[in-house]
Amino acid sequence: MQRQLKDTVLRKSHTGYLFADINNDLGEWSKSALTEPLLAQMAYAYARRIAVLGLYAQGLVDRDVVDHVSAIFKAQQVRTGQTVEFQEAAFAESNLLIISYHPMATGLFSKSLAQWYQDNADLSQQPRRTDAELLGMVLEHAYIHQEERSGLLKTVETQQGPVSDDGYYTQLSDSLFAELPLHHESWEAATAHAEREDLKVYLDQNGSYFTAPHGYVQPEQMTFDDENIL
Repeated sequence: MQRQLKDTVLRKSHTGYLFADINNDLGEWSKSALTEPLLAQMAYAYARRIAVLGLYAQGLVDRDVVDHVSAIFKAQQVRTGQTVEFQEAAFAESNLLIISYHPMATGLFSKSLAQWYQDNADLSQQPRRTDAELLGMVLEHAYIHQEERSGLLKTVETQQGPVSDDGYYTQLSDSLFAELPLHHESWEAATAHAEREDLKVYLDQNGSYFTAPHGYVQPEQMTFDDENIL
C-alpha cells in the first residue's frame, strides 16, 4: 500500500498555532519530498496552501507569502501533470493530515477557508487571531454564505420551483481548483471539456493535452518550500 502524507509527516512543531505547526512540519517533510510518491507530493502542496491561508487569516503572514506558496502550488500541479481525479485525491489526502492536527479542521473547513480568503484577500495583512478565533470566524463566514444562498434559493423556488442546494458546496470545491490545468487523455476529450467550461486547450512539453483559462501562463518550475513561519 502506498504511503500517505499523514503517515510520513513528523509532528515536531509546537508554536501554539495550529496552522503554523502544520506548515513547519510540512517544511521539514519537504526536505525529502522527492523520494515520496507523486500523490503525497501533491497532497503536500494542498496542505501547505491550506496552512498558509490559515496563517494569513490569523495575521501571522502577509499576502505576499500566500502568493509565494500559491506559485509553488501551481508549479506542483504542472509538475505532477495529472487529472482532476488525481488532484481531488491529493486534496483528500491533505485533509487526512490536517484533521489529524485538530478534529474541527475538516475538509469542509478547508474549503470554507479558501472561500473566506477569496472574500477577504484585499488586506495585505490580517489582525492577529488565535486558533479559536480563526475556527469560529471561518465557520461563521461559511454559515452566513449558506444562509444567504438559502434565502436566494427560496426566492428562486417561489418563482421557478424546487432548486438543489448543492451549488454552494460545489462553489467551495471550485475555489480550491480555480485555474487548475486539467489534463485529458485525448484532444477530443480536452476540446469537449474546453467548450463546456469556456476554456482553452494547451499542449504541454510531454505531448499531453490540458485545459486552462484563456491567457493561462505556465508557472516556473519551483522547488519545495522548506521555510518555517514561526
